[in-house]
Amino acid sequence: MIQDFLRPESVDEAVALRKSKIDGCWYAGGSYINNADNGDVCGTAISLERLNLTDISVEGDFLKIGASITLQVLIDTGIVPQILKDAAKQISIRNIRNAATIGGNIGARSPESSMIPILVALDAQLDCAESGTISLETYISDSLQDLILYVRIPSNLVAAAIHKISRTSSSPALVHAAVVLSPGSEPGSVKKARVVLNGISGCITRIQKVEEAIVAGSLHDQETIQAAIAGVLNPDEDYRCSKEYKIYIASVIAADCILECLRGLK
Repeated sequence: MIQDFLRPESVDEAVALRKSKIDGCWYAGGSYINNADNGDVCGTAISLERLNLTDISVEGDFLKIGASITLQVLIDTGIVPQILKDAAKQISIRNIRNAATIGGNIGARSPESSMIPILVALDAQLDCAESGTISLETYISDSLQDLILYVRIPSNLVAAAIHKISRTSSSPALVHAAVVLSPGSEPGSVKKARVVLNGISGCITRIQKVEEAIVAGSLHDQETIQAAIAGVLNPDEDYRCSKEYKIYIASVIAADCILECLRGLK
């Protein structure tokens, strides 16, 4: 339960407050902290509302997104890539999208996040208050708590796809899949591949063996791709379904995303 609510006027003040409060946490839209299902996660809320992290701009080849931008604003902003808008729309309740922020979605590290898989697949970079610019993947894998200021993604995308499996449109996802392919020098070839799942083990699962096989050009059909993905998955226990089903459905939707991207490069 939140016992204290602080409103710093600057990033430096926010960082100093966070270090001084053992039970402190960053507070943006509050959609995660105020959710009773997430338990008692915050005693002192350090609000980001006065830090002016609510702009979206293009800088060179990158789109720079303020960490306090809500998911609904992402959807409503013209320069945001459609794939990122589609990921935000996977949260079907508009009231939540109006409160949830892109920085908060990353910071919560939820295994049900619709945003983290596609951002990792896009090789998103984070501008942080103390760590400087680091990859989102590093931020998550190293369990960093640094204040996120901006999210950077490539402004020009060629082939990207996402998919979600859940019991209903508003229920927590069983698994998310996100795939991004960068074209090679030859038509239909792939220079770089990212295949990312959420809901398998922890927050993200990158399937690097499959990424390497895509770049090598050895995966072309649904059956072969599914088998390659299923062979490397070892999902955590989930009361909602068996491990076998999660492996099956994750391999199906990831293969669908890969084939969609491959078609987009032809």
